Amino acid sequence: MRDDIYTEIVINVSIRKNDNEDKIRKTALDVLKKLGGHERDVLWYSPDREHPYMNHHLYPELEPVWRLRFITKNIKNRHRKIFKKLQQQFPNRNIYCPYREDGWRLLLTRLEKCVFIVRNFTNDINVQRLNEEEKKIFQKVKEKYDFAFESNDSRDIRHSIQKLMRKKGLSGLVKQFNIVFYLKKLENNPEINTSEVQKAVSNILEILNTELFISQFEWTYKDINKFWKQKFGWHLFRKNDIVDFLKIPKGNEEFDSQIKYLHKILVESLNNKDLKQNLKTLGVTDTELKDKEGKMKKSIALLELWITKKLKKDNLEIADFLRLLHDLRGKVSHSLKTDGLSKEGAFKKIVKFCKKKQSINKPSHIRSEVFKAILKTSEALLERILYSSIN
Repeated sequence: MRDDIYTEIVINVSIRKNDNEDKIRKTALDVLKKLGGHERDVLWYSPDREHPYMNHHLYPELEPVWRLRFITKNIKNRHRKIFKKLQQQFPNRNIYCPYREDGWRLLLTRLEKCVFIVRNFTNDINVQRLNEEEKKIFQKVKEKYDFAFESNDSRDIRHSIQKLMRKKGLSGLVKQFNIVFYLKKLENNPEINTSEVQKAVSNILEILNTELFISQFEWTYKDINKFWKQKFGWHLFRKNDIVDFLKIPKGNEEFDSQIKYLHKILVESLNNKDLKQNLKTLGVTDTELKDKEGKMKKSIALLELWITKKLKKDNLEIADFLRLLHDLRGKVSHSLKTDGLSKEGAFKKIVKFCKKKQSINKPSHIRSEVFKAILKTSEALLERILYSSIN
């Protein structure tokens, strides 16, 4: 194996009784080559057992799987492409990988590896060589990462992180994993090298503060669309790949572009055609489908009308929120320098709305924090519609 290509891709394929190991390996290698993998890239495969999709409450038993481990650097969007090809080659099987499993396996695996670095760091410290203040700091670190000492099995660590997420939420997890302050205090001891563990903690906080925000929104968005189809026979949102472009913005310019993407996802992708058709089946007349000027109502108004006819009125908050997002997007896209106050007004209105739903940790002019709040608010409102539809 070449030293410069250590990029590991792990994909699990459920085992069947009559599987031929050589055929499994050949199929996986063919997939790798067809997608542009180098002829010297490596594939390992081995039988193993894993919880399908990491959903322990749905799948209490471990499933036998082929664990396919690719080592390559030449394939762009590696997991997605390899996963799709394996789906075609192995229909009617469970095939799961980080991106397929709502991003959880990827995020949990990366978090788990960083947690192990923190744990190893803690295990390696000779407590007897610490002064009294350092011993107290060291104990604080151990308390924050106490769950990591319960087992040596990586699956148990991932499961512990999942349980912490459910118990404490994202902000609580950030507080528990953030030990930067304590590491800085230990730097004064020349026998302790905190550089590697500081990098690990930075990676943990980066995953939690950025990627997980996007992932949580994406999971909720896709879940409600899937449920909507099952419950009502049509999708609330038209299929789009714009979610892939979402990220936490660092400045004003990125914030503006991300608002445009979010508007496309939540407003422009609303399924107007099926909304109209289903409103008619609910007895809504052509007159009701038009605004005061006689023009056909657009996406947000159609959704508001559908919620009024089908769900509880407290679900109408999502229409208010989407209008604020629509106003902000309009100011972002079309405002001139002289229109700065109007743009700022639209910004303040959506910030005020979001603050009613959750706290914004940093000052509200910090665009990254505002965008997180907007994502969390839209996620909460989508979840409310989802649960209202179920009940």
